[in-house]
Amino acid sequence: MSYQFAIGKEGPFLNEPDAQPYYVTEGAKNVVLPCSFSESFQSKESYEPNWLRTANGTPDYITRGDLVYESNGDYELLTDTPGQYNLKIKNVEYQRDNGKFFCKLLSMKDRKQFSSAPAQIVVLLPPGDASIINQPDRPVKENDLVSFQCEVHGGNPLPEMSWTYGNGSEMPSKWYRTVSNQDGHVSTLQFLAAPDHHKAFPVCRVTNKAMAGGDYKSANGKPLDVLHAPIVTIEPSSLYNVEEGKNVIVTCLAEGNPMPTYYEWRNLATGEHFTGGKIWSFVGEREHSGELQCTSKNSIGYGTKTALLNVQYGPIVTVKHFVNPSEGDEIHLDCIVDSNPPSTRIIWTGPNNFLEEGSKLFIKKISSEQTGNYTCTATNTLTTSKSAFGSGETMSRQGLGTTLIEVKRKPGPAVVITTTTSYPVGSTFVLSCLSSDIGSPNATYKWATPRTGGLYTEDPSYKEQSLKVEKAKLTDNGVYKCLGYNSLGEGEEGRVKMTVVLPSKITKPLPITRHLVTGDVDIVFECEAIGYPAPSIGWFLNGNGINTDDELKHYWKVNTRLVKRDSADCTFCSSIVVSSLSLNHVISWTDKGNYSCVASNAPTDLSKPATSSALITVQHAAVVLNDKYPEYGLAAADMGESASINCLVSSRPEPRFIWYKNNEELKDGVSSKKYIIKSAQLIDKIDEYQSILTILNVNKEDYGMYSCKSNNGRNTGEQISYDVILSARSKPQAPQNLRIFTIGPNSLRIGWIPSFDGGLDQEFEVQYTRIDPRTNSPASESQILKLNKDMLTLVPLYEVKDSALVRSRAKRSNEGGSSKNIHMVTYYTFNVTKLLPLSSYYCSVRASNSLGSSDWSSPQKATTEDVKKHTLDLKVHSMKYNPEEKSLEYEMPPISSPNNYCVMVYMNNDAHLNISDPHVHDQTNWQTINCYSMAEPIKDIPAARHFRSRICMKDNYSMCSPVSHVLSDTHTRPWEMLLVFGVGAFTLVCFIICIFGCLCRNRKQKSNCAKNGAKVSKKNSNKSNINPTESSISSEEAFSKMQFANSIEPSFTPLSRTPEQKVFALDADEMQKRYDSFQQNDTRGLVMLPSPSTFLESEYHRGYAKLVEDIQTGQMKSTCPSRQQTESTDSVPSNLNEYSPTASTTDDIDNASYSTNGGSRRVMREIIV
Repeated sequence: MSYQFAIGKEGPFLNEPDAQPYYVTEGAKNVVLPCSFSESFQSKESYEPNWLRTANGTPDYITRGDLVYESNGDYELLTDTPGQYNLKIKNVEYQRDNGKFFCKLLSMKDRKQFSSAPAQIVVLLPPGDASIINQPDRPVKENDLVSFQCEVHGGNPLPEMSWTYGNGSEMPSKWYRTVSNQDGHVSTLQFLAAPDHHKAFPVCRVTNKAMAGGDYKSANGKPLDVLHAPIVTIEPSSLYNVEEGKNVIVTCLAEGNPMPTYYEWRNLATGEHFTGGKIWSFVGEREHSGELQCTSKNSIGYGTKTALLNVQYGPIVTVKHFVNPSEGDEIHLDCIVDSNPPSTRIIWTGPNNFLEEGSKLFIKKISSEQTGNYTCTATNTLTTSKSAFGSGETMSRQGLGTTLIEVKRKPGPAVVITTTTSYPVGSTFVLSCLSSDIGSPNATYKWATPRTGGLYTEDPSYKEQSLKVEKAKLTDNGVYKCLGYNSLGEGEEGRVKMTVVLPSKITKPLPITRHLVTGDVDIVFECEAIGYPAPSIGWFLNGNGINTDDELKHYWKVNTRLVKRDSADCTFCSSIVVSSLSLNHVISWTDKGNYSCVASNAPTDLSKPATSSALITVQHAAVVLNDKYPEYGLAAADMGESASINCLVSSRPEPRFIWYKNNEELKDGVSSKKYIIKSAQLIDKIDEYQSILTILNVNKEDYGMYSCKSNNGRNTGEQISYDVILSARSKPQAPQNLRIFTIGPNSLRIGWIPSFDGGLDQEFEVQYTRIDPRTNSPASESQILKLNKDMLTLVPLYEVKDSALVRSRAKRSNEGGSSKNIHMVTYYTFNVTKLLPLSSYYCSVRASNSLGSSDWSSPQKATTEDVKKHTLDLKVHSMKYNPEEKSLEYEMPPISSPNNYCVMVYMNNDAHLNISDPHVHDQTNWQTINCYSMAEPIKDIPAARHFRSRICMKDNYSMCSPVSHVLSDTHTRPWEMLLVFGVGAFTLVCFIICIFGCLCRNRKQKSNCAKNGAKVSKKNSNKSNINPTESSISSEEAFSKMQFANSIEPSFTPLSRTPEQKVFALDADEMQKRYDSFQQNDTRGLVMLPSPSTFLESEYHRGYAKLVEDIQTGQMKSTCPSRQQTESTDSVPSNLNEYSPTASTTDDIDNASYSTNGGSRRVMREIIV
C-alpha cells in the first residue's frame, strides 16, 4: 500500500506536503510525501534538493541531491519526471518516522535555503488500559465533595479522557480535568454528592484516533454510598379527586439512605393525623378536602410532600316538602343546591309535562289539575383520579328534591276493585273503593248495595274504603256503588255488577242405561237442570261435544228452553232449564255410547259443572272396526316370531268368532298347537269384542290370507268377514288424506291419517318446498323435518257417511239426514313454522320405521297469509326498479343494527290491479319473492308489473313494518301489445267456430233423442281452478277450536289414497303435473264435520242427481237441452273411473243409487289435495 500527499503552491515548489497531519499505522508500506520544483529551480548546478526529518527533537538529513543516507533502504527518492523530488517511506516505524519531514532546496550560489510546509507524520498507537487510581472508600454524606482519578499510559496521538455515569449519560466536562506528562495521563473528577448519586458509579473512558470511531477503553469506579434524608412522593398525584363515600387511599413512597423508619400523615385542613404506615385509607367526606401531608424520617433527616385531596359529591337538593294552597294561589318555590363541582343544570318538573329551567319555580295561579309532586333535579359531573387501586372515570350525578303541591279539591271518580265479579252462594267477598284522585283533604268513602236498597246509608259499616259481604245470597246480586267525598264535595261514583251464583244442579238426570235397536226412530234424551244464572246445557258423546251445526243439524237436534222460575216476582231466583237431544235419524250401531248432558252457569274455578250420563246400547249385527288398506287388513311378523292378528267388532248381543285360512277353520290348540285364539269383550268399550289369533313360530307357509268371521245370531245372513293378509315385517305405507288445517303468515298446520306401519313402530317426516312465484319452480331446496311423538298433535274430527245419499236426493225426501252415520276419525297434525308470508309451498309427508321409509304422500299446495300486524315502526320511503341490472333500489331512514333486518319484496303481475284502490294491498295475486338482507343490494329480480316491500326481522318474519307504496311498471312493451292483439283475434275465431259447432250439434242431438231414452250417463267434472287452500281454516285460533266439536270452524279433508296407487316423490315439475291432474280427476273424499256444505246442497248434485230424479219421475221428455246442460256443469270434464269405481244408475226408483269410492262416503264441496 502507498500513500501520496501533495498540494499545489507558487514559488520554488510546485507540490509540497499537506499542512494536515498524516495519520498512518506502524508498518504501513510505501507512504509517499510529495515534493516538486518549478522549472527555474530544477538546475542541479544551481540548486541542491534534500529531505530533512525531525523526530524525537533530533533533525536528520535523509537525502541530499540524489543521495539517500539511510543504508537499510527504507527510504526511496522518486524523480521520474523533471522537477519531481518525492520521498517514499517503504516501511513506517514509530520510533524513526513519528515526526516532521521537510522538503528543502539549497541555492549553491548564495547558500539560500527554501523549505516546504512540514509533513507531520503521526504513527497511530492506541492508549494503554485505563485504571482508577483514587476514589472514595467509605460512605459519603449528601453535599460532600467526591473525587475520582483515572490514569492511562501510551497512545499516539495523546488520548482523550472523559467521564460518564454507569447508565451511559455523560458527566459535565467542568467536573473533570486531564494532565499529561512523560509518565502518563491522569484525569481527575470532582463533584458534590447528591441523593440520586446513591449506588451510582462513574466510568472513565479513554480513546484516540488509533481506535475505531466510538471505541473506548474504560474503567469503572466503585458505586457510591451516599447517606441522605428521605425523598418523599405521594400516590395518586398532587391532585386527588374522589367521590364522597368512596375510599380514599393514599400511599407515601420514600427513598432514603438509610431507609426511612417513620411515616406520619396529616390532613392540614382538619388536623387529623395518621402514623400507621405508608398507606392511609379512609372514607372520603366533604370536610376532608384540602392538603394531605406525608413526613418520612431516617437518621440523616426527614422529607415531606403534600397532595391536594378534592372530595366531590353529587347535588344535595333542599326544597319544601309540602304546600297546600287553594285554587288561584300564586306559588313560589326555591331549589337550594350544594354540590362539588357546582351543578351544571337545575330543572323543575311536575304533572302534565311541567318543565321549568332554573332553581326557582313560579306558578301564577294554581289549579286542582296541577296538583302533584314537583321535583327539582340538579346535575353535575364528577371526575375521579386514577390510582394504583382503580382507574379514574367521569360520571354524572343527580340530586332530587320533591315538593308535594296539594291543591285543595274534592275527590276524583271512584272505581270498585274486586278479584272477580262472580261468587257462589254462601261465600264471602270483599270490594274496595279507590279514587283516581283522593282529593284534599283526603276522601272518605261510602257504599250503596242491594242490601241497602241501592241507597247510600249512614251505617258505619258502609262508610269504609273496603266493603265485606259475608254469606252471600241470591238477593246480593246487583250493582254495588261507592264514591269518595270530603269537605269540598263528592266525587263521581264507581259501579260494579256482582253475580252471586247458585251452582247448576241436575234435577232430572238421564237414565243410567238405555237399550236401543237398529232401525229405531224418534229417539229423544231429556235433561233438566236448575241454578242461577240460568244454566247452559251441552251434550256430549263419549266425551266429545255433539255438534248440531249445519251439516249435522238434521242428524242431531238440541232443544233447550227455560221452564220457569221459583217465583215470578223474584228477580234473582234460580231457573229451571230443560234440554233435549233428538236423534233425527234411523238408529244404527254408531249411535251407541256414553251420552252426557253437562249443565254449567259459571267458570269451572267457581263451580263445577253438573253432569248426568247415560250408557246407550244398540242391538245390531256385528260390524268390523279394524282398519283396511283399503280392502284387506294387514299384519306383519318375521319368520320364527309369533304373529298376532286382531279382529275387532262391534256387536250386540255378543258375537261368535271363527278363524279361517285357505277356507279351513282354525281352532285353538289344534294342529300341533300352532294357533292360540282368545276372544273377549273390551272392558272400556261399549259392545266391542275382539278375537286375537296368535300364530306361533311363523314360517313361510303361515304367510297369506286369514279370515275372521263373526255373527251374533240376530240374523244368520248377517255374518261378516274380515280378511287379513299376514306378511313379513316391512317398511310402512305412505300416510293418507294429507290436508291443510290452518294457515298463518309464517306457518302451515298440516294433518294426515297414518297407514299400515309395516308391523313396527313408525315415525313421520314432513317435507316442504317453497315455490318461486316467478318461475313456478322450487325457490330453494326441500326442507325435511323428522318428527317425534312429542311434536305431533292428535285432532279428532267427525266423519259423516251417507249410504243412500242419491236415493234421498232423488226422492226429495223431507227426512233430511235420516241415513247418515258418523264416527270419529283422528288426524296426526304438525305445525310447519318459519315460513315466508304470502308464499306458496308444497307439503308432503312419509312414514318410516326401522326397515325403511314409505313413499312421500301426494303433495298439498298452500299459500301462507300476509303479515297483518305491523310491529316495526319502519317504512320503505321509495323503490325503483332497474331493468338493465334487474335490481331493486329502495330508500329508507337510517336504521341501527341493519344486519338484524331484511327487505321483504312482493310481486304482482295482475294487469288489472288498481293501485289507487286504498285496499290494493289486500287484493289477491301478491306473492313474496324473498326477504333480502339489508347489507347487500337486491339483485336478480326479473321484471314484474308491480312491486311492493316492507322491512321485517330476519329471525322472525311475523314482525314487520307496514308495506310500501306499490311500484308499477308504466312502460308498454311492443311485444305485449302484439300478444294482446293476437290473443284477441284467436279468441274471436274460436268463438265463431264454437257457435257454428253448437248449431250443428243441436241438429244431430234432436235426431238421436228417441234412441237415448232413459239411458243417460253423466260426465262428472271437477273445476280446475279450485284453490287448495281456500277451504282451510286461516288461523291457529281456528285450529284450537277444532278440538271442541261445538265450536269447530268449516274444515275439509284431502282424498284418501290406496296402497296400490303410485305415490310420487316431491319433484317440482312432477308435483305440479300430479297436483293439476289430481285436482281435476280424483273425486273421492271424506266429509270431516262439524261444518255445513251448502255446495253439496246446491252445486255438486245439480248435475247427476237431478238427472236421476228426472228419469225416475218421468220428466225426461225433451232430453236434448237437458243433456247439454248436464254435460256442461263444469267446463273441464273428469274421469271418475281413473280413481274410483264406476258411477252407475238404474231405472228402478227403489234401487236408485249413486256411488263414489264405494258409495259410502259423502263428497264435500271442495277437495283439498
